[in-house]
Amino acid sequence: MKRVFLILVLILAFAAALPASAQSELRFAVVQVQLWPEYDQPSMLVIYTLQLPEDQSLPVDVSLRIPASVGDPSAVAVFDDTGLVTRPYTRNVEGDWAVISLQADLPVIQIEYYDPALSQSDSPRSYNYQWVGDYGVDEFILSVQQPVGALDFEVSGPDLGDPAIQADGLTYYTANLGIMEAGEPLDLSLSYTKNSISLSAESFSQQSAPTTTEPGGGSGLPVWVWVLMGVGGAFLLVGVVYFVRASRSAKRPASAYRTKKQRSSSGGSRSTGKQVFCHQCGEPAESGDKFCRECGTKLRV
Repeated sequence: MKRVFLILVLILAFAAALPASAQSELRFAVVQVQLWPEYDQPSMLVIYTLQLPEDQSLPVDVSLRIPASVGDPSAVAVFDDTGLVTRPYTRNVEGDWAVISLQADLPVIQIEYYDPALSQSDSPRSYNYQWVGDYGVDEFILSVQQPVGALDFEVSGPDLGDPAIQADGLTYYTANLGIMEAGEPLDLSLSYTKNSISLSAESFSQQSAPTTTEPGGGSGLPVWVWVLMGVGGAFLLVGVVYFVRASRSAKRPASAYRTKKQRSSSGGSRSTGKQVFCHQCGEPAESGDKFCRECGTKLRV
């Protein structure tokens, strides 16, 4: 009986160890951790982008620990051809950590959350981040965004090199830390001062806002724009004047001819009752005329 009981205990222990074994065997090709303080909320935006190896069979269960104090993540998704596509997940709290579990059916996963541990009420502002090493990683990339308006910005922990301004106009500290084994932790802390509660994302809306022209010749538009508008208006005015004059010139002969016809129908005639016209210009002659009143040609009476 004792032997049977011992066998059952061993079987249960082996079954309980299977998920942990599968978890430790799963490895990521690339993990990128991005820390964006005061980006679009007055807290720390943490972004995990995890890429599975090309030979990893799918779907596969993935579990990642995040601080329990942050509550639910703001995004749990995978990447497809259209971009991020959300996936269902579970959240189980284990002490100071919450385990976020999902089934990944595509090789690139993204998990995001906002951490209120960074507060705008602190002076100076500071934040501590820890990667607890849930998985082994072949290429671990860490990136920290410097908030707009931050002064005395300092990053302690792994060497992230010199800051660089990227395409969005913001400053980043980024480093490829290479291989990280499962269970190998990483700690980073940052601090800075800031004299406002503005968010970095607000700078994009300000840059894209349309400029307005102030009344009375304000500096809403550059001078060269006004010069081009003036030159274009002058050319347009000249074109309109030329068109009007050309139209009048083209219509003048027909108008004169109609006037002559009207005169011929209403004007007087010679005493003989026969209307005489100038053979040169067609102008009707009055009674007793020997020369055309219009062009001076001698009439053929």
